[in-house]
Amino acid sequence: MSMPIYQALKKYAEKNSIRFHTPGNKGHLDGIDDVFAAFSQYDVTELTDSDDLYNPKSAILEAEQAAQKFYNTNLTIFSAGGATLCIQTALSLFRGKKVLFERNTHSSIHTSSAFLDIDSVYIHNQINDFGIPEAINFNELEKFLEKDPEIEAFFITSPNYYGVCADIKNIKKVCEKFNVTLIVDQAHGSHLFLSDKSLSATDKADIIIDSAHKTLPVLTGGAFLHFNIDISREKAKNLMRNFGSTSPFFPILASLDYARNWCETIGQEITLNINKNIKKLQKIIINNGYFIKNNNFQDIYHLTIITENDGEVLNNQLYENNIIAEMHDKNTVLLLFSPTNIQNDFDIITDFFESHPYNKKIIPKKYIIPKLETVIKTKTAMFANNKALKLKNSVNKICHKAVFAYPPGTPIILPGEKISAEMIDFIKNNYEIDTVHVLI
Repeated sequence: MSMPIYQALKKYAEKNSIRFHTPGNKGHLDGIDDVFAAFSQYDVTELTDSDDLYNPKSAILEAEQAAQKFYNTNLTIFSAGGATLCIQTALSLFRGKKVLFERNTHSSIHTSSAFLDIDSVYIHNQINDFGIPEAINFNELEKFLEKDPEIEAFFITSPNYYGVCADIKNIKKVCEKFNVTLIVDQAHGSHLFLSDKSLSATDKADIIIDSAHKTLPVLTGGAFLHFNIDISREKAKNLMRNFGSTSPFFPILASLDYARNWCETIGQEITLNINKNIKKLQKIIINNGYFIKNNNFQDIYHLTIITENDGEVLNNQLYENNIIAEMHDKNTVLLLFSPTNIQNDFDIITDFFESHPYNKKIIPKKYIIPKLETVIKTKTAMFANNKALKLKNSVNKICHKAVFAYPPGTPIILPGEKISAEMIDFIKNNYEIDTVHVLI
């Protein structure tokens, strides 16, 4: 067993030291719920025994080096601030530069870019006939980069919220041709390194954000930031320090250390078994009348079930049977798996679909998201005077506060964009959004 952070925290807890340091729980919460009383033992601050996340010398350094070796990267560092902190760190390398973003990206990417004075340009995703964003095609990317030689980085999400993965290998070739750094937000794909390495960006892209807590045995907020470029640990840590809390939660760091050890020892065998169970479940779901759209770049751990306007109905039926889905929208329900799902989980979800057949015919539709004109910079619009308006009254107004589709949290309208009548109609037909904030 090699888990330096976990072992350091455990050793410190066993010392039973009298704690005259933060945090205020002092390692014990007597008279409080047993869970928190036990947990508090491992809640420490930066000590000789625990190390310093931003200037690691011992346990954290050893844990990050072990992760770096396992993932075979140039550098891997830990985040206790989730993928958001990793995104802020990665984009800090391009402060004031021009970066191309896939439009189907998480909200934190756009706010981070604004604060970093990044000149953001966007390449829009196609939406398939079931309302699901498709990955950016590498040929389309090449045409875009040919027209704009000032672009220094390309930021893409893979897999997206619905499990659609990009062809990272060929996208990387295009980026190399134009000397563009490839950054991949792999927030929902940390498991791919085990489950399907052909879809993983970890060994292909230049910078990779792994929100490990989403699909690996990691506490919420734990993430890996991988670099396959030449960057020192000191520089990466200094960039992360600019945005991260000076009081990182050490149990989160320990769980990242634990997860790497888990992946390295027993994770591969467990993951192979989970793969088989998911594929078996897919067949059962299809045999009971539901539709699952798969292709060569689909992560099976994102099991997206497509219905005919019955996403909410199916989600409610699952909920009534104590099965909690990751998300649902008008047409789809997403079941998000991880290598730590147990056999009982599969037995229960199998029983559900075998007893809830679906009889409607799925009718594909054309989904076209209107493209909007950027009138002023995102950062300027974010801090401008504004007011709330009914969506129907916002035509030709300039957006102040980004309008997001929840789920999955991707932007429909960004600050600084002029709202069109076509966009208002699109939102009315697809989302329950009634109010927008616009510039005065």
